[in-house]
This record gives sequence, C-alpha cells and structure tokens, in this order.
Amino acid sequence: MNFTLFPAYEKSISLTPKGVIEIKTLPPMTVLQTKEAGSYFVEDNRMFRSLFRYISEKDISMTTPVTVDVEPGAMRFIVSKKDLDRADEPTDNVAVVQLPERTVVSIGYNGRYTKKNYEKHLGMLEEWLQDHALEWEVAGDPIAVYWDGPYKFPAWKKAEVMIPIKRDE
Repeated sequence: MNFTLFPAYEKSISLTPKGVIEIKTLPPMTVLQTKEAGSYFVEDNRMFRSLFRYISEKDISMTTPVTVDVEPGAMRFIVSKKDLDRADEPTDNVAVVQLPERTVVSIGYNGRYTKKNYEKHLGMLEEWLQDHALEWEVAGDPIAVYWDGPYKFPAWKKAEVMIPIKRDE
C-alpha cells in the first residue's frame, strides 16, 4: 500500500532563495481569495479554512505557495491550469480573482511564518527600494508568500516577501 500523508503540490511561481533579493515577473494567474478585516497574523486560520473548504468541495488541487496581504488580511490559493474550470463561481467567503502579470522585488527566507519575520524582511526590501529609487518605484502593497504547510519543522519553512514594483519613469 502506497500511503502519502501529504499530497504533492503544484508550484505555480518560482521560489526566491533564502537571503537573495531578486526582481521577478509573476505570471497572470487565477486565485481563490478570502479577506478579513483584521491582520493576517490574527485571522490566518479562519482564512485558510474558508479556502480549504472551497477547494475540497470543488476537488481543486492545493498549490504552493499561498500568498497573503497582511493588513487587512487576505489569503490567496493559486489555481492550477488543470483546475481552472472548477474554480467557476465565488461563495460568500471566497472570490475567484484574475491577477495580471506583475513585476515584484522579492526576498527569500527560512523560518516561522510570524509578523516579526515578515516585518524584518519587508524592511530589507524597503531599504533595497530606497537604494534603487532612481530605477524602481512601488506599484502595490507588500505580499507575504508561504511555501510550506504547518507540519514542516519551522526552521526549514520557506517564505518570501514581495513588493510589486515598476520602472521609475
């Protein structure tokens, strides 16, 4: 008997390695999104349950990473191409959203998915943007990106913070 506790997940974007700051282009994508008025770090379990219930009921595969807006809280699951037809209608708690192609500056890190880690790495990106202000400007709100589930040893969890950017004209 082949028993797998956790299924393999489809990766929808590339991972920024630990300690690296890079500029990358996120492809257009369909996401399932839920929002809460409070901070992600307070409402994360409620948002995850809403999204997980949606994909379970519609037989949609889990993908990685999960993307997050911190204030106010929002969580997004990226829909794989093979499941696009199943992500067909919103519910009271989950919206089906089309995101355009975006350029972001990103920093990768390992560790717990905490507000402290998020703010530390966001600060590093903000410093990078100050140093590159003649070339790049902020084009949207920061995004936390979480690659691993709750059962991975915290020090091995992969994460990143992204800030949408555009060329300064």
